[in-house]
Amino acid sequence: AGRFPHQLSGGQQQRVAIARALASRPRILLLDEPFSALDLPLRERLQQDLRQLRRELDFVALYVTHNLDDAFAVGDRLAVLQNGRVLQVGPVDQVFRHPVDQHVAEIMGLKNLFRARVMGADFKCLHLDWAGLAIEAIAPPEAVESTVTFYIHPEEVKVIYPDVPITEDLSHNLVAGRVVSHQHHVDHGHDLSVRLTNDQLVEVRFPDSAYTELSLVSGEEIQLCLRRQGLTVLSPPPPAEVKNE
Repeated sequence: AGRFPHQLSGGQQQRVAIARALASRPRILLLDEPFSALDLPLRERLQQDLRQLRRELDFVALYVTHNLDDAFAVGDRLAVLQNGRVLQVGPVDQVFRHPVDQHVAEIMGLKNLFRARVMGADFKCLHLDWAGLAIEAIAPPEAVESTVTFYIHPEEVKVIYPDVPITEDLSHNLVAGRVVSHQHHVDHGHDLSVRLTNDQLVEVRFPDSAYTELSLVSGEEIQLCLRRQGLTVLSPPPPAEVKNE
């Protein structure tokens, strides 16, 4: 109070703008990249404020953003759009965990997104040639020699411990590589980047306790399992519409 608009900070200006929009008690509030120009701590604070306001005032917020962190922080449901066309709609976590096709996976910024060639299929799985490595995926049959896109979340890539018997669950899709780098995160442990023998770079995520036990460092050789149950073959994107001029 008592200050002119130009004297307010960026966060204060955004709060005032949201308050003005809510003054008439709308049932639906449209927000177009509302926090894009703010630094991370302030953006996280305003995300919390918006969630609290939604609970207290019971309105629908239609939040337009290119920032996935914003979508996860404030959204319950997510619609992925490209060129004005809705590609997928659903709960935020479901869209992230199970994209319907390659386009959605790319827009969601999924790690470990690769191409492979179908070498054969049986009643259990597809047999793929992934840049020279033979792997298997539990997926519907595809035409032999066709090219498919697959992904696997970093937490589904398992580190094989030396001198520990391999269970049936981890007995398929064993690959070798070398640690390129690692990054520690307070909330979910360690992320490893591993360069495989076929020159593909795979991201691996596992908890602090496992990382400490293995004492992994850059340059160290490591064996991984790409869990068949966690490896997903994506549907090809629909063909682009041809517009007649």
